[in-house]
Amino acid sequence: MTSPRALYLFCVTRAPAPDDLAARLEALDGFDGATVRALAVGDLLAVLCDVPVSQWVGDDAAERLKEIRWVAPRALLHEDAVSATRSLGPAYPMRFGTIFSDADALSARLSELRPELLDFFARTGDASEWSIKGWLDTDTLGASLSDASDDSPASGAAYLLRKRRERDLRELMDAWIRDRAEELRDLVDPHVRGVVPLATRGATREDDDRGLVLKWAALVPDASLEDLRAVLDEEGADLGAHGLDLELVGPWPAYNFRRPS
Repeated sequence: MTSPRALYLFCVTRAPAPDDLAARLEALDGFDGATVRALAVGDLLAVLCDVPVSQWVGDDAAERLKEIRWVAPRALLHEDAVSATRSLGPAYPMRFGTIFSDADALSARLSELRPELLDFFARTGDASEWSIKGWLDTDTLGASLSDASDDSPASGAAYLLRKRRERDLRELMDAWIRDRAEELRDLVDPHVRGVVPLATRGATREDDDRGLVLKWAALVPDASLEDLRAVLDEEGADLGAHGLDLELVGPWPAYNFRRPS
């Protein structure tokens, strides 16, 4: 018996479809050979493909979604479909695994979201999401903030004094990072439409073991990108002397600037 089918939604864009969209979507390798296509829903276009319901719903599907070998190629296709659409205009990216039972259910949901989607298109049509990251060498910052080396004798009292100094230095470093982040935000704001602070999660950079202490998603108008890059380069030159390296990475689909749930 053939498994019931559902619609997997990659993203939503504006109708009518750009001239090259159909060809770009058809060039993608859809799930299990399914064609990636655009379906008109009023003045919106849903970029989607057919999938078996059993692969995405139910207990077996929940276990399957924990398997990286199954998820990885499908997540890559999801990103490719969003990027192909975004290359021709604004695209509201859906979360991985968004499915609808049929076209009527999809149409009803998009009708509910239409005001928010149109607002998203207006905000992102000439802008992209970029990531602003701050990578810190704690030894360099600690040395720049410390006013004396530790040459105390190896006694119990000296040990406690050393620990207190270390605690005070950590607090001083945390305050320094917060202050620099606030100053950087003031410099960045004139060149972006929004900033979303993201969790750093204790990440480290592979090539030099610097720790991630700042991570922002920034919605950057295309016309402001070079000005933002210049600001970060200039500020980064000063912060680099204290061990903080600024990095601008992108562009990405504007996942962090979606308003619909």
